[in-house]
Amino acid sequence: MGLTLFAFLAPPVLFTLWNRARTRIRDTAWSRYFLAIVTSFSLFTVSLGIAYLAAQPYTIAQPLPLFFTRLAAGSAAAGYIFLFRVCVSFPYESRNRIADLAALALVLGVLALTLGTPLYVRHVERVNLDFLRVEGPLYNAVTLGAAGLGIAGAVLLLARSLAMRSRIFQQQSLILVLGVVSSIVLGYLTAIRLPQIGRVGSLYLVSTLSPILVGIGFFYAVASSRIFAWREIARRLASYIVLSVLAGLPVGIAVSVFLMVRSFPLISLLGSFFSFVLGSRIASAFVNRFLDPIAGRRQYRENLQSSLAHVDLAGGRDAVLKEVHGILSGPLGFSDFSVLAEDEDGELRAVYSTTGTSLVIRGDSPALGALTEGGITVLLKTDVVANRSYQSTKKDLLDIFDALRAEALIVVREGRQTLGIFALGARLSGGDYTSYDYE
Repeated sequence: MGLTLFAFLAPPVLFTLWNRARTRIRDTAWSRYFLAIVTSFSLFTVSLGIAYLAAQPYTIAQPLPLFFTRLAAGSAAAGYIFLFRVCVSFPYESRNRIADLAALALVLGVLALTLGTPLYVRHVERVNLDFLRVEGPLYNAVTLGAAGLGIAGAVLLLARSLAMRSRIFQQQSLILVLGVVSSIVLGYLTAIRLPQIGRVGSLYLVSTLSPILVGIGFFYAVASSRIFAWREIARRLASYIVLSVLAGLPVGIAVSVFLMVRSFPLISLLGSFFSFVLGSRIASAFVNRFLDPIAGRRQYRENLQSSLAHVDLAGGRDAVLKEVHGILSGPLGFSDFSVLAEDEDGELRAVYSTTGTSLVIRGDSPALGALTEGGITVLLKTDVVANRSYQSTKKDLLDIFDALRAEALIVVREGRQTLGIFALGARLSGGDYTSYDYE
């Protein structure tokens, strides 16, 4: 019976993910579809939990668990229908009303089929921990059709992502694909395959965790606006694996040995305690000696601060900015570099540029207002492209990036006043600035 808790775990998690994503997708189709998907899958999990709790053994007429079993199936199918609709046009903003109406009509049709007829399930009951269903003639069509629609949507989005020119849109699409596929795989294993192999029908309830994977995938798909530094992530993951082997494994073995000394409880207790202390010291030494240098962040920051602190300020503005350009371009690998500074009229004017731009940003510019009001210190072009909270100023901001031939802006401010902007051009490698570069 404890597994029924899983059925009621998904809704708060899913609605929390949707609420956290709202700031980035407010007033967009994706906010509405995310809410529709969250609501559908929450109905699925809660209905399944209620059906399991209400079902009784060896009872012919059980209208309550039968209704909620059918509602669970219809809700799950609705969630996958909405997901397929998202995969048709994500990550681009969609205004296809025909596709929206078609998805809604299909959802209503499936709900009418599952709730209003015995074609999906005719009877349910619970014997011990096993939840038994007498399947209708369309049981497999509804179950496999819904999952198949989810897989089809994932395949379609994957194929579309290969033709996308924007790397950040490709990344967002792949995250959503991963969430959908992993959810369906987990649902299949826990709802169908494992109960058949292990003969444990209560595992069916674990399938209610699968929508959480969809929610996580959707959340990160719409929330990520910077390219992941996959190489650094892999290095850090490898470091933690090495750390587990060097510190975790010896500590585990030592504690196991001490716990075997049952005749002397004090020795077991003290031995286990000092094993943990020694293990934590080994782990701390490893992190300080290897993990930070592998990631490179601390060393990079220290070198950058040291280089900037030794800039010769006596050479004049252009000479100083040229030296700063050289310091920044080395580790980040870019060529174009521009600097905008505030003039006496409150406008930002180009005072140094390798591109020859004469850009002037007026003090009442919506783009400058977005930078000032948002308290932004670093803004990547991928943020503007993929973060839908910039929708109202997207064109103005992209015009600035294009005029400066920039991929990243570093905003210099004093309080709420913007004093200047450093504009960093495209990387010589052709890649985008990553979340690692941002940090």
